[in-house]
Amino acid sequence: MKVTLAPAAYRERISRIREELGRRNLEALYLSNPVDIFYAVGGYLVPTERPLALVIPRSEKEEPLLLLPGLEVDHAREAIPLIREIETYFDYPGTVPPIQRFGEALARRGYGRRRIGIDQAAAGGMGYLGVDLARLLPEAGFVHAPDIVLGLRLRKSEVEIAFLRDSAAWGRRVLHLLLGAIQPGRLEIEVGMHVSTEATQLLLEAVGPDYLHVLAYGYGPAFAVFTSGPATAFPHPLPYNRRVRKGDGVICGVGATLGGYNAELERTMFVGPPSGQQIHYFELAREIQAYAVRALQPGRRAADAETDIRGFVAKKGCLDLVRHRTGHGIGLDIHEPPWIDEGDPTVLEPGMVVSCEPGLYVPGLGGFRHSDTILIAPDGPLNLTQDAPHDLPSLTIPC
Repeated sequence: MKVTLAPAAYRERISRIREELGRRNLEALYLSNPVDIFYAVGGYLVPTERPLALVIPRSEKEEPLLLLPGLEVDHAREAIPLIREIETYFDYPGTVPPIQRFGEALARRGYGRRRIGIDQAAAGGMGYLGVDLARLLPEAGFVHAPDIVLGLRLRKSEVEIAFLRDSAAWGRRVLHLLLGAIQPGRLEIEVGMHVSTEATQLLLEAVGPDYLHVLAYGYGPAFAVFTSGPATAFPHPLPYNRRVRKGDGVICGVGATLGGYNAELERTMFVGPPSGQQIHYFELAREIQAYAVRALQPGRRAADAETDIRGFVAKKGCLDLVRHRTGHGIGLDIHEPPWIDEGDPTVLEPGMVVSCEPGLYVPGLGGFRHSDTILIAPDGPLNLTQDAPHDLPSLTIPC
């Protein structure tokens, strides 16, 4: 089981970024999104109100430059051996604002009057109140270019797909642990934490000391979260301090992060035998999802796939129970392009990985949603999480 990429993979990514900079007539790319930085050079740095950035020059004669607070410098040298040039500041706010120091560093390297791509607003987050780079370097041309790295992230490499396959296998394991743990009378949060801890211990024992925990997903290495009862009719509910009851529907999300990647796996379950109404919507949601997976064919626009799926739902007479699009891209971020949405013209291509999660939400009764991770393969969609139980008998918890 691989847990990290080889250094050569990151050098190749930097080369591809440089090629795109050349096509766009940009002299450098300024990355401040920590996930984009991780993708480019393999180290996850934690941003707070203290801004950090990676500058990738177009010229191969110039080294990438890491700009960051002093408290991250030792971590960065260990986590990102690829980077040899680092400039730091002591702390925020400091007597000189950090972004001003970044501007001065760019100016010293001759970027004061050059076109620079940026992946997001060139400032800090979490309460940072300083000025941004565009005001500090008014003669430089800052070009909003988040799609440079996101474009590379759209199509996964064989190694990235292997991470997702391993994640899917662990997700199935976590799901089985959760199925065995949910019982009437237990608290949602307590059960989720218990299963997450048990699954994380198993994962870390299997992977060993080389495991890299990337914080991008906001969960532990392995996790289980769920909501039960009528609150499942809210597509994004939080786990409550609520005791599970016999007759509840449950919507869960389980997973495990490997190499920074997490396959999405969600299931609708029932605590004890479901009612006739619950069975009806459960099977209807399964039928819609099966149709949606088939609609995700390579060469189709994401928008056209979504229009097709919505048309099928309308024929079933339940479009009024839909609260969200069919799916989204999966990779280093829990949600990333492409979007299975009528507003996204992206053509689905081999190597793209998306969730397929059409849901039905019945107020007062509950929600009904399975989510699977779909690889767009040359011959058609391939469900990476298809081995996880999805039928009613397997997802009915005896009690």
